[in-house]
Amino acid sequence: MKSPSNSAKDWSRTFSSIIVTTDAGTQVSKEKSSVDANDKKHMSVALPPLDPGVYTVQWKAFAANGHHTQGHYNFTVK
Repeated sequence: MKSPSNSAKDWSRTFSSIIVTTDAGTQVSKEKSSVDANDKKHMSVALPPLDPGVYTVQWKAFAANGHHTQGHYNFTVK
């Protein structure tokens, strides 16, 4: 999963995160999210194979300069 791009900031690896949950609120992202060392505007998290259903991605991105942004979006696996 990728967080929305923000061309003005490089995300801090320490405080940025992505959490993926089921529609019942169970967390399915077990690994820690990571910021790409070659593109610090790209953050991702590994996911196991997902059952059909609706999932929510909650992301937080903290820039090295102290600014932060966050959001969420849903996706469906059929």
